[in-house]
Formats: sequence, structure tokens, C-alpha cells
Amino acid sequence: MIRQFILAAVLACTGLVSGAQAATVGGAASNRPNADGYSYFALAFTTKVFEEGTITNWETYIRSVGNGKMALLVLSQVNSDTFKVKGVDYRTVVYGLNQFTSSIGVSDGDILGVYMETAKVAWSSGGAPIQYSDHSTITSMPLVNQNLRIRYANRREYSLNATVTPPAVPLPAAGFLLLGALGGLGLVQRRK
Repeated sequence: MIRQFILAAVLACTGLVSGAQAATVGGAASNRPNADGYSYFALAFTTKVFEEGTITNWETYIRSVGNGKMALLVLSQVNSDTFKVKGVDYRTVVYGLNQFTSSIGVSDGDILGVYMETAKVAWSSGGAPIQYSDHSTITSMPLVNQNLRIRYANRREYSLNATVTPPAVPLPAAGFLLLGALGGLGLVQRRK
């Protein structure tokens, strides 16, 4: 029992054991049959919520418009049709699969969103509830702390997802684990 505790503590301190795993939020980034006909609008995937951590990468499948512009958004819902922008990753995308690394902090309950300037993210009917804004009403990239009116509802599955890495174990906690492991190791050696 003591040896198992010691091994777990040493592995945790060296980063070989993590408390939580990275999680992917959103739909598979695959080719889907549809693309929106409009430009300059935003979507809020109201059931695609994050847990605290950092978006380390994201991907999307673009159905049309090569070399288009879009942004991954992190949103928080202010009321039924208003969302506050908490994070933005603005990119130029090409037709097909696009993958990006990122570093956007997210909090529990933040919502995955997207701003489509000229790019068209592939989607299929059905799926999870979403909300979308009027087309051509958001004429420039959304900024952090900006409120967006995203009021219309639909059900679609978009080819967009983000991977969130949970926060690292705080160093003081890892230090206590290491001290406990070393102390336990000393006790085991003394018993022999």
C-alpha cells in the first residue's frame, strides 16, 4: 500500500499521471453536406460548454470559400440572446480540414462559438441546438468583452471542435506529494 502511494506520488510529480484528461468540445471536423450561404455572422453552440482549462488546439472543416476568414469564439451567455466574447482566435482557412494550435483560457460553462466572416464551416441537419445572429450584422472580427446579439435558434451539427487541456496540478500540491513519497520511501527502507 505504501509503495503504491509512493509510486503514484512520484509519477504525479514528474507529470506521468494527470488528474484530468483533455476534452474535446464540438462536432467532428469532417466533410458535411451543407455550408451557410451568408457571411459576417456568429454562432453559439449553446450545449457545447467548456470546463476550466486552455484551448490548446481546434479544427474545422471548410465546405466552400478557399482562403476565407473566420474565428473560433469563446462565449459566455449574458441573457437569452446576448453573448459576451471571452476569447477569439481569428484565422484564414482553406477548403477542407484546417487544424490550429491555440492558447485561449476558458472557464466552467463558457460556450463554443464561431464567427464566419467569409469562410463556410460544413454542417449537417439535426444535431445539437445552436443560436445564430443576423447575417451581415457583425462586419468585423468580434473583440474580447464585446457583446453579440445571437438570437435565432436551430439544430445543426457543425464541423468544428476545440480541445481543452485542464489546468496543471499546482506546484505546491505536487511538492507535498513528492515529500510524502520520499518520507514513505524512508519508512519502507527503515523497516527493512
